[in-house]
Amino acid sequence: MAVITRAERTLPIDADTRPVDRNVALSRALHRAVEPCILQDWERAREVMVKNIAMQRVRARSAYVIGWTDTWESALNAGPEAVVALSRTPGERGDDLRQMTPLAGVLPFEIQQRIARELPRVS
Repeated sequence: MAVITRAERTLPIDADTRPVDRNVALSRALHRAVEPCILQDWERAREVMVKNIAMQRVRARSAYVIGWTDTWESALNAGPEAVVALSRTPGERGDDLRQMTPLAGVLPFEIQQRIARELPRVS
């Protein structure tokens, strides 16, 4: 099993210094938090992702969505480290990919709620 150090958890997503709204900041925080779930219980994470990707394909209405879904599926097929690496993609492309994440449902709901509560509000 791969071990991700604290320094790795903060880059490259956090190296992106563009101003972002709370939704983008929350998405980044949730994706950082889900990494241990992916690495420690890959079979469960993979099962959730396969189901979510299938649902996203049914709902896809644009070439962009299809492209993002294809990108996530390629990472899924490559394994947990590839999924984590993709979730860390910096910049606008990374933010777009995280908005189309198939990782919904991998992170326990209680942790999602705690992260959302603790994330500072933007004024």
